[in-house]
Amino acid sequence: MNLVKPLIISGLVSAMVLGVGNPNAGQSTNVYAAEKIEQKQVQKTGLVLNQEELKNVETELQKYNVNEKTIKKLVKKLEKQVPLDSMILDDSDAVSVTKIENATGYEAVHTFADGSISVVGVEELEKIADGGFTTMGTGIEGGSCTGGSGYMNCSNKKVYYSNPGVWEISFRANYTYVYGGFDKITWANNESIWMVGGTNGDPSMRIIRGTETAYNKAEARFSTYLYLGGAYGTLTRSVSLILGGDSASARGNTYY
Repeated sequence: MNLVKPLIISGLVSAMVLGVGNPNAGQSTNVYAAEKIEQKQVQKTGLVLNQEELKNVETELQKYNVNEKTIKKLVKKLEKQVPLDSMILDDSDAVSVTKIENATGYEAVHTFADGSISVVGVEELEKIADGGFTTMGTGIEGGSCTGGSGYMNCSNKKVYYSNPGVWEISFRANYTYVYGGFDKITWANNESIWMVGGTNGDPSMRIIRGTETAYNKAEARFSTYLYLGGAYGTLTRSVSLILGGDSASARGNTYY
């Protein structure tokens, strides 16, 4: 499997147009041109998974108790380069949502009409306040939380949105739960994109709203375009950290 690093296309375009006296401007132009050629090739041929990669998709789906018959059907779709429903539809289009309880909250598994799934998670203050920390299988994982009088600080938490075995986007965040008050996101960075194939572009990490209000929860969002090619086309995906009401959730989005 390939670990695909984000391509900051906008910066490369600026280097091409402006030059700004950069002795490496020509090199940046060449890199950008090579990336565009690679994207065009991917768009034309589409995502092709080898047997090892298909096996990994099977393994990831088994972790979420997808039955073997459905798994075989989904793998055949991928072999024929047919997109899974979970790859092209919004989570709101899922036919069912299953909650898997864990030590820090729960994981929400969205199941679509063809049996494919997407995964996000929710962290609940009442659970982590009891010391139930975990680094396993939730949309918000890792990091640590320490409490004081009337607050709890959580640091270096990984917030992710995944299509098991195909792609995952994530970032790290620090945030504070304020008992009886407005929760705060204090830092969001270290974004990451993993894809089984294809390329990605225009990654953007920003804090939409740093502090919860009486009407809206705090939100940090990491967005990118996933170029899978062929019948898959280009996917617009983002993952948001939604913080408020003494809970934090990872929300997967099909918009930038």
